[in-house]
Amino acid sequence: MSRPVIAIAANPALDEAVESFLHALKHNGKGAEAYITLMSRLTDRMIGLLMLEPVEIARVSPTQRKIVDFAVDTGSKASSMLTAQIYRKVSNAQFAPIARALEAMYWPAGSDNGDVPQLFYTPDAKFAAEYREVIDACAAGQGRARMALLLQVLDRMVDDILQKFFLDQTRHVDIGFITRKALDVSVAGTRSACHAVMHKVVKDFSDEQLKDFMSHYAQVLKAR
Repeated sequence: MSRPVIAIAANPALDEAVESFLHALKHNGKGAEAYITLMSRLTDRMIGLLMLEPVEIARVSPTQRKIVDFAVDTGSKASSMLTAQIYRKVSNAQFAPIARALEAMYWPAGSDNGDVPQLFYTPDAKFAAEYREVIDACAAGQGRARMALLLQVLDRMVDDILQKFFLDQTRHVDIGFITRKALDVSVAGTRSACHAVMHKVVKDFSDEQLKDFMSHYAQVLKAR
């Protein structure tokens, strides 16, 4: 029996990085180096999904675009620096639980996902139902009537993606108090920036714009 999942399509660069990391661990290669590359490509993919793509759909003003670009640049640099700090000295043996978690969330390309590899997690039933509700409302041209729920769903998706794809993995590594504090600050800043972009972009959309916007994000909710 299939269940709702939140699935992020892995572009070729990200898919190749996943494969390289798992290959490095299985063949005593440079696991830390491969994982840092993987996290860099995952960051790029998530920034695209959560910040750049909504802005392109919205065709925002140059001033708003500058705000977004600054947030993207800041988040990307912080992620790159912290990822190297956290994982550069982690041994292949220490990476084992992270690799197992990655394999559990990897959905290979096949007929059940449009022949595009995905990284996925299973949301709670209430969130999945609310996500489906706003997708259907926007598709029916009634998105503005569900704006409060739509923004709530988008905020929750951002929070869950940051948790599932970036933060959960750090529990397997002893990163020390100072680095943990820096990570918390960076994640809080990224979360706030993503929320701000979503709210600024979406709240003034017409029903027609919401239809286009959520048809883009509808592909994230899949059945597996």
